[in-house]
Amino acid sequence: MYRRASSSTERSRDPVCGREKPTGPDRLSLTPRTTAKISATTNQATVARYLASVIRTLPKPCLSPAREKQVRDEPGERDLRFICAKSTETIPIRDSKGSLLVDSLQFRTLPRPRFAPLSDPSRGVKVFGADGNASCSSNRGRVNAAVSHVAATASRGLLAGIVSTILLAGCQGHFSDRSAASHKDQFSFALSNKITTLDPGKVQDIEMGGLLRNVFEGLVSYDAKNQIVPQLAESWKVSNHGRTYTFTLRKGVKFHNGRELEAADFKWSWERNLAPALQSPIALDYLRPIVGAEAFATGKAKDLQGVTVVDSHTLSVTIDKPRAYFVGELTYPCAYVMAKEAAGASEITKPSQAIGTGPFKFVTVDEDQELDLDANESYYLGAPTIRRINCPIIPEASTRLTKYRNGELDELGIPWNDLAAVRKDPKLSKQIHYEVRPAVYYFFLDEHSYVPFRDARVRKAFAMAFGHEHLVNDLLSGYTLAHGILPPGLPAYREDFKGLPDDPAQAKELLSQAQFTGDNLPPLELAYRDQSPEARIAATAAASALQQNLGVKVQPRAYSFPTLLELRRKNRLQMVFSDWYADYLDPQNFLSLLFTSSSPQNSCGWSSSRFDELCAKADTDPDQQERLKLYQEAEGIAVDSAALLPIFFQRDTVLISPRVEGIQTNMLGDMPYTKVRIKS
Repeated sequence: MYRRASSSTERSRDPVCGREKPTGPDRLSLTPRTTAKISATTNQATVARYLASVIRTLPKPCLSPAREKQVRDEPGERDLRFICAKSTETIPIRDSKGSLLVDSLQFRTLPRPRFAPLSDPSRGVKVFGADGNASCSSNRGRVNAAVSHVAATASRGLLAGIVSTILLAGCQGHFSDRSAASHKDQFSFALSNKITTLDPGKVQDIEMGGLLRNVFEGLVSYDAKNQIVPQLAESWKVSNHGRTYTFTLRKGVKFHNGRELEAADFKWSWERNLAPALQSPIALDYLRPIVGAEAFATGKAKDLQGVTVVDSHTLSVTIDKPRAYFVGELTYPCAYVMAKEAAGASEITKPSQAIGTGPFKFVTVDEDQELDLDANESYYLGAPTIRRINCPIIPEASTRLTKYRNGELDELGIPWNDLAAVRKDPKLSKQIHYEVRPAVYYFFLDEHSYVPFRDARVRKAFAMAFGHEHLVNDLLSGYTLAHGILPPGLPAYREDFKGLPDDPAQAKELLSQAQFTGDNLPPLELAYRDQSPEARIAATAAASALQQNLGVKVQPRAYSFPTLLELRRKNRLQMVFSDWYADYLDPQNFLSLLFTSSSPQNSCGWSSSRFDELCAKADTDPDQQERLKLYQEAEGIAVDSAALLPIFFQRDTVLISPRVEGIQTNMLGDMPYTKVRIKS
């Protein structure tokens, strides 16, 4: 599973005024009257984009992106509309010198408020809610702000004019925030990226994978000791020389819609996720061992042959050959069960489709703003302690930290570049929790797009020359130097394993043996995620070290996360700062899945017959100690031939409010929030 990073500050050009405007956490300097004129020929689409940009540039650290206003012009409409959730915003307004004019201006909006042109277009517009009301006030007392953002008079598809004005006047002020009564029943943490999917059959990122564990469940799961335990299965037995698993389901389990769970629901869910219609990028990777899975996924069979519904609460699963890790694969979301009457065959996009058996259910979903889950009061293990999980989407790390300090968030992951400051904070430093995660960060080398990487000597030269120890120990301090592929806590991990050394002199010699020099090696692009400080530092430092030590021209280049994955899938990237986060806690998920020659996940082009042989034997060996030795030998082969360049292992830093009790974790992250409690 790939880990997604949080966003950083960028700058872009204002489409109307032509000035440069911040789209990250920078503050927008405003005078009490700020006017921006637009000519009468400016079309509505441009104005809509401008309005959205103006709103986004209001003081970002204090304006929750979970409530960011989105403005658009609607076909057939003669006015521009604010599209927003029911909310109250807190917006500090500053003048051109940065002086605070209004400390906590509340901008209260109702569903679908609209811009109504005034009789005098130069004065701007008033903002009206669906019921005709709009209000705002200040916690500094008798200050009322009539906020008019945009004057627009529609005529024959053109706008006569536009102004952006802030008018200040006096009145009795008040403000609202989360009341103690509501807060004690709500657990809040922010998401750093927009919602990717609500579908267990399609999820690939860490954030949504964790939330889906609260809504959907599978036959088995990992407990707090990182052991696989029954979940919706009450028990299971293995027969047929390790090829047949018979699961007995719990009785009395119900979906969110009240219907009782049956064994047939699992077969339907797995077939649905494998079906060509869904186009799942993950289902076949994890359900492939089931007899007939590939034939069903490619449309060559109408039934998932290896799954048999014995009776209403007994499910039989037959796999192609003994696989010691198979039950671990069933902990992945694509093996969860869902109510067929709600999910349907296409991707789940609405809460009404996301009907599982878990302790929570989706109630509010806005892919760019917010996600809310309510407790399943009929949960078979007892209703959760909290009534709601609230997840605002806040890309900016500084905004997330501000909201945590203000008590608006109860749990917060700290980006690496903020860690030093948090450690120095006398209050926050006491709330830090460190969590070792089963993840490795590495440089991916694509032999398809960069031909010199087909020579092991070139790959090894790069491994010895990119300044590994300096990069991690000096530039990325706080992470654990990775010499191998398997991370700490995973079976077969070796603390004393030593990979290829930092040795620029030996690297030059290897390059020479391959008949290459820095002058005749083709220029190389080193790709990385545009929203990751660690990725930028690693890519920049490695590029500099490779040029200095080998003379090769390396150009770092940032890409968005989706673009990076797509280009890598198409073998259009040469060298990439990458990571892999375990889907289940078994060496097979790192070695066999990523690097065996026949694996669809092996997109780098590297292969080794001996590596394949070792993994094939380890995958099926029933002797756990023996299979771990085989995986260790396979890891040594991959590292010694530089199939990838390991950089560091993941360790999360998390802030947890002292108000919070009962968060259960394992190596994969937070477990379902059934026991979480907010102290009064």
